[in-house]
Amino acid sequence: MATYTLPAATIATAINEGRRYILLALPREADSRRPHAHVGHRLQLATAARGGTNPRTRKTFPEMQCVFSGVVTFSADGVVRVLSQQFDNASGRLGDRGAGVARMLAAAEQASAGDRAQPAHGFAIAAGFSNYAQLWNSLRKNDGEIIARHVIAWGAPQ
Repeated sequence: MATYTLPAATIATAINEGRRYILLALPREADSRRPHAHVGHRLQLATAARGGTNPRTRKTFPEMQCVFSGVVTFSADGVVRVLSQQFDNASGRLGDRGAGVARMLAAAEQASAGDRAQPAHGFAIAAGFSNYAQLWNSLRKNDGEIIARHVIAWGAPQ
């Protein structure tokens, strides 16, 4: 089971209500000893402890299931490219969420027809940010014009 630690300031209500269901992680090598979750894998999500190592300040969420896993590049203008992806496309709630994330990224991707800003904004909301500019500011601290992140989306197991 893959374990992911979210920032201590993470709003638990958004995850519990299903409004936040995406996280962005640094990419790892395919042969890493701790690879990122793949579709169908179980996930354990928790927040970092606030103010030290007191375990009571750490929030652990119910076990989730990975429905989307892929590497995506971002820029100040939005999603540049989806470099790799796998998603749950089976019928049902989890498949709808996995395919929905894939469609949202495809619509936000550079060279997509139409308004790319709206799906990029929706993606940022699902990742726990108030808008795409805030998402980009959180990535930009790495000082790159185009930054790759491993995108993981989850849903409650059925």
